[in-house]
Amino acid sequence: MKNMSSPEINIQTLKKFSEFTFEIRQFFHSQNFLEATTPTLVECPGTEPFLEPFATEFRFGKKIKKFYLPTSPEIALKKLICQGSGSVFEIKNVFRNNELSQHHSPEFLMLEWYRVNFSIEQIQKDIQELLQSLLKKKSFSISKKTMRELFLEFTGFELTPSTTQAEYYSLALKNNLNVKSDETIEDLFSLIFLELIEKKLDKDVPLFVTDYPPFQAAYAQINNSGWAERFEFYWKGLEIANAFYEVTDADEQLQRMQKDNLLKRSLGKEEVTLDLEFIELMKKGMPKSSGVALGVERLFMAIHNFQDIQTIFCRDY
Repeated sequence: MKNMSSPEINIQTLKKFSEFTFEIRQFFHSQNFLEATTPTLVECPGTEPFLEPFATEFRFGKKIKKFYLPTSPEIALKKLICQGSGSVFEIKNVFRNNELSQHHSPEFLMLEWYRVNFSIEQIQKDIQELLQSLLKKKSFSISKKTMRELFLEFTGFELTPSTTQAEYYSLALKNNLNVKSDETIEDLFSLIFLELIEKKLDKDVPLFVTDYPPFQAAYAQINNSGWAERFEFYWKGLEIANAFYEVTDADEQLQRMQKDNLLKRSLGKEEVTLDLEFIELMKKGMPKSSGVALGVERLFMAIHNFQDIQTIFCRDY
């Protein structure tokens, strides 16, 4: 906590943000999306190994049940898709413990949407058209580069889907990054990308980064070339959105969630209860779909040139 006094609220900023979220909702309603309201107390907050959820308890008489605050509405929204909702979106407060910086807040708004029976390229089009709508422009150009192209441009390294942990480690040493020989392949990739690539991206050029290594797939499908079918959207020095062409096979989904928990355990983090209801719904049939999670405050920051995410709501952690 910084101090005991309440920070001063900027009413004009709040008005701008209110108009901003209203326009986002208008955009998705005009595209015939269903707007959802999903639970905030959940048994499974998401299994991403490097996210730390907030935990709480529900008490009712002698009954005590553990719940989490969601790190994302992803599982809840996908349950709706499995039950025939069609394309769906939500603007939701989400929570991530042990995160605080100019670009990170333990509580923030996430815009998440899923397009049923559409490819991941349609999500890119959605982002482009959403920006056109918010900026009141007839066009908004977004560049696109593969992860392979970025590695080649900024490190001279020829990245492939089968690049090994040893090769990432060697590349890190070659570029004088502080690494240990037992670093995981995930840690090595993230460090190289952050230090040698992400920091050097042109902040003024909106960019889709596509085709991630397979171990970075999360819940994305792997294409015939071996790359994960996902992209991230960068602008103004911010990672704003993360999108996937979603896994639809229930057994594959369960294996990835179990793998996430194993990695959590190896990292000394608490494993989470898996949402087996979600898996059962997937077994009944999850349609082909693409989805994306977008940081609402980060997009607002990029458009209005804010430097600190906490100043939008004057949060004082």
